[in-house]
This record gives sequence, C-alpha cells and structure tokens, in this order.
Amino acid sequence: MMKIWIGVVFVLLVASAWAAETGSKSVISKCQDIDGKWHYGDRAADECAQSKVTELDEQGYKRKEIAVPKTGKELEDEKAAIKQKEDERFYKKKQHEADQLILTIYESEANLIRTRDEKLAHIDIIVQANNNFMGKLKAKVEDLGKQLKSTQNKRLQADFQKQLDAVKAQTLAYEKDNKDRTAERKKVAEKFAAELKRYRQAVAHRDGLDLKPEAPKNTTPEMAGTKATKTEAKKIETTPPSVKAPDKVTTQP
Repeated sequence: MMKIWIGVVFVLLVASAWAAETGSKSVISKCQDIDGKWHYGDRAADECAQSKVTELDEQGYKRKEIAVPKTGKELEDEKAAIKQKEDERFYKKKQHEADQLILTIYESEANLIRTRDEKLAHIDIIVQANNNFMGKLKAKVEDLGKQLKSTQNKRLQADFQKQLDAVKAQTLAYEKDNKDRTAERKKVAEKFAAELKRYRQAVAHRDGLDLKPEAPKNTTPEMAGTKATKTEAKKIETTPPSVKAPDKVTTQP
C-alpha cells in the first residue's frame, strides 16, 4: 500500500513540475483494472477499458469521474427502453385521436345504441319481407307446376315452363339476398359491439376513470329486430328489393 502511495505522490510531483514548466493544467487519470491493479497517467490506461476512470488535477483533487462504459447488452437494453417509450407515446397519441373521433360521432352511449338498433332493425325488416315474398313465389311455383301438368297444349306448356323457370330464378335471387343480409347483419353487430366498447373506453379516458367490467345491459343486437313496426314491414314487403315480380300466368287454352 505504501508503494502505491509513493507512486501516486511521484506522479503528482512530476505532473506538477511539468505543468509549471509548460504553464498548462495537467490531468491525472486514475483507474483500477479488472484484476484490481491501479493505474495512473496522463490518460486512462488500456487495461481500464472496462473500468471507471477518475481524473485528478495537479494537486490530487478529483476533477471528474468517467463512468464504466456500457456493455453491448446494456446499450441494447437502453435502446429498447427508448423505443418502448416512443411506442407508448405514439399509442397514447393515436388512442386520444380515436377517443376524440368516436366521441364526436356519438353524442352519448344511448345515441350509439339507438343507431345500432335502427340499422339492425332495417336489415331484419328486409329479410322478413323477402321471406314473405318467397312464400308467395313458392305458391306460384306449385300453381304453375299443376297447370303445366294439366295441359296438353304445347304452346301453353312452353309458356308455363318459361314462367316457372322465371319464378324459380326469382326465388334463388331472394334466397341469396337473405344470405347476404344475414352476413351483413353479423358484421354490423360486430362493428357496433366494438364501437360501444371503444366509446365506453373513450368516456373513461376523458373522465379520468378506470374502466371496470359492467353488468350486461338489455341492449343486445338481437333485441333490435323487435323495434320494427308492422307499417314498416308492410311498406318494404310491397316493394321487394330489385327483383321483378313474375309475369302473370295466362290460363287460356
């Protein structure tokens, strides 16, 4: 230990003498390598590449301390932490924008639910009207089939067959329309379920509240169809969507 201090004093004396001759302030770098050996000099020793370095002035007072260089893993972790914070800021910004948008679209939760129910009810009315009209088409198919079998007139047979094919094509068109409407209804229900969740989150964020699970409310999409009035159903039934009614069948021999 005594030898170390003698070495330090010697280095400081030499540095002081050199500083006096040159008129400049000297800096002594002090560090301890991984083996525990101390190093002194006008710059950090190569052996201290992974060690803390202390800089001393010519009087032996500490000027500053250079921290241990970060390892590759520490640098990667630091970089990852910075990226995570940036991602969080970006997410919060986007979340705020989404909150503002949905709060602008719907003035209240009741307004959102009412909009959803109206859209679902409209689809349900069309599907029901299609079903009613297909019932009439089915009866028409049976009637045309009987007339086709009951006549031996070739001209009438051809006419009945033509009308029968047209009615069957109409039936298929209505069946396809109902299938499409059912798929559309599912998408609408899913869309509004997501929007209702987002709206409640937006309100919670706006009011600074923690969103907690809520008891189910009687606002399920399945209830929407019950809101359709008989007047609305009758109106749509009389004007089925984009399908011509079958030609009137002539029964003259």
